Amino acid sequence: MIPTCRADVKSDEEWRMILWLHEATDHGMVVRWEYEPESFVLFPKGTYKAEKKLKTKTKVINRFLHHPATYTPDFVIEFSHFGLGYLGKYFEKGLSGYPECQTAYIDCKGSFNPYQNDQRFFGLVQKAMWARHRIWPQKVIPFEKKVTSSLFLKTWAPDACRHTKRGGLNACGRACRNVISFLHDADVGDCKCAS
Repeated sequence: MIPTCRADVKSDEEWRMILWLHEATDHGMVVRWEYEPESFVLFPKGTYKAEKKLKTKTKVINRFLHHPATYTPDFVIEFSHFGLGYLGKYFEKGLSGYPECQTAYIDCKGSFNPYQNDQRFFGLVQKAMWARHRIWPQKVIPFEKKVTSSLFLKTWAPDACRHTKRGGLNACGRACRNVISFLHDADVGDCKCAS
């Protein structure tokens, strides 16, 4: 599914990532991407064996213990070879399919919130995904002014995120480049996967 408006996604961070992906696709760095594609089973349904006494005999049955635990990445992105040269170093951990390493599984997060246990929980999801499926979902923070590892500060901010309603530059627009500046200024070929 490709969302077309903010109401189609769960968070502002996901919507900003979609805008970024549209610009990356328009400039040939991304071949294709999907929003919330497939779910992965981290742990199957849990059952245990129990004896059930009937009138004339005892029968062994499976009793329910827990539902299966699944994880759905926010985005699956397939980069072009051209795109890997520009963006590979920012998505290196999340790239799977080595040596081609063109697909990244992304989970969008807001900036750190000390009152949410999301950071620790996501670390467990990453480890379970690696152990079961050999996929490392990468956490991406699209934009947070005080977080230097945010994607927009490292690469560029989509034009739709850079301007206020009146047309002036907002905090994101003042702190981040646009895609043209990024392509002009970027070090190409830093990703080990691009060779």
